[in-house]
Amino acid sequence: MTVKELIEDYRQKSSGLPNSDYKTRHLLHEECSRQIENMSAPHDEIAAELAIFAQQTCDDYTLENARENDLNWWIIAAHFHPSPKYLDSACRILVCESNFIWHEGLLEILYDIDDERAIPSIEKVLAYTMSYDIDHEMNLKALEVLGMIGTPKACAIIKSCLKSRSHAIRRRAILLLRD
Repeated sequence: MTVKELIEDYRQKSSGLPNSDYKTRHLLHEECSRQIENMSAPHDEIAAELAIFAQQTCDDYTLENARENDLNWWIIAAHFHPSPKYLDSACRILVCESNFIWHEGLLEILYDIDDERAIPSIEKVLAYTMSYDIDHEMNLKALEVLGMIGTPKACAIIKSCLKSRSHAIRRRAILLLRD
């Protein structure tokens, strides 16, 4: 089975469930995730699908599209099977300031890839304040990725976060600069 077929299988199985049936949805999600994780080298398929998403404009990432396009599943697949092949697409999608993009998942991919070419995109994300992210988890994850990359440019961006209005961001920057 391909990743696309697994995602479609999940969609079919979950489509008839009532929204309130969280337990069954969770079990189906876990099973699909496990199957994707256990696949053997689906990098080219994942890269091709992420490239399609990366061609969309930021305005295309709406609630309707989020339900229709399965971007989160492809982010999950990319996280399970990291590859530098995803770098450009992940960066292009990441910079879209939309509540309907799983930025933290994209940052996890960039963490796994560990490539300094992601720095400009990560820097843009640090400036975002998402309505759903009152604890700044996305920004904190972005700092972690910069810390992993560890180049002088990445460290300079982390240092600039010492002036953030967010206590959590300042604290994470201090911890990262200690290491």
